[in-house]
Amino acid sequence: MFPPFDVTVLSAFILVATDWIPTFNVEPFCRAVASRAVPVGDASICMRKEMEARDQLARQWTQFAPADKSHCTQLSTIGGDPTYTELLTCLELQRDARNLREKERGATELKFYGRANGSLPSHGSGRTVPSGRSSGRFSSSISWTRTASARWASRIS
Repeated sequence: MFPPFDVTVLSAFILVATDWIPTFNVEPFCRAVASRAVPVGDASICMRKEMEARDQLARQWTQFAPADKSHCTQLSTIGGDPTYTELLTCLELQRDARNLREKERGATELKFYGRANGSLPSHGSGRTVPSGRSSGRFSSSISWTRTASARWASRIS
């Protein structure tokens, strides 16, 4: 009854259709800001800045994590007039916080284990054992130490 279709094409279309830059009506916000800045307030300057922020969002949209896009879009549309500058700022903060956590996580592994790649020393043999593999009699204590360190690191981030 229905013509056959490729599921891959359909899923790619759905992915592209859902990954959109939101459209905000920033004019009410800009008028309100300009009215508060009388006599020097100019709504056209605000509108220009908002369009510049939207253009920057369009250029960087694919670089932001989908979870951050969803979170920041919802956050910027809660109450009041949403703006592109608010959305862009939220996305940049989320991205920078994630990068900082990853950098600190790498430094923590280097500090605790002496290796940046997550490999663990294999007590006395002079070789390294990839994390998650047993190195002999100390494997359970290494596993416990790694788990405890990960829990500690997650509490401070």
